[in-house]
Amino acid sequence: SDQGRSWSPCSQAAGLTGRLHQLLVVNTRVMFLTRVGAVPLRTTDGGQSWHELGGCAHLFKHGATLDGSLSWSGRTLVLHGADLGAIGRGEYGTAVWRSTNDGDDWTDETGDLVTISPGPGVWYEDDFYLVTRGEGVTVKRQFER
Repeated sequence: SDQGRSWSPCSQAAGLTGRLHQLLVVNTRVMFLTRVGAVPLRTTDGGQSWHELGGCAHLFKHGATLDGSLSWSGRTLVLHGADLGAIGRGEYGTAVWRSTNDGDDWTDETGDLVTISPGPGVWYEDDFYLVTRGEGVTVKRQFER
């Protein structure tokens, strides 16, 4: 009514808490929300209620904010990025974790990545590309299979 000059909350759904970072939509029922410094959320009822993805909670225990990427089919979700405080704790902070069942189970796919500065990730067909800030581009081939 005021051409976007003012905003108000659009959802008061159960479980929808924290500072929101990124919305990933699989379909009208299943969606994911990554949050700033907190475990991502999932809805399976079109946003009426939201629940934490407990299987990846350990990635966020020190307040990391990771990005999410959905494959073209929507069957594979990847959380990727870096815990910027990890070096100070003597830990490796880069993370690339994959779920093929809507966030119930996770596989650590970080493997032999040596960068401490991962950038955006993007899907092209079945391959997942991860840009690093200064070291180039990496690719996980056939990552959805």
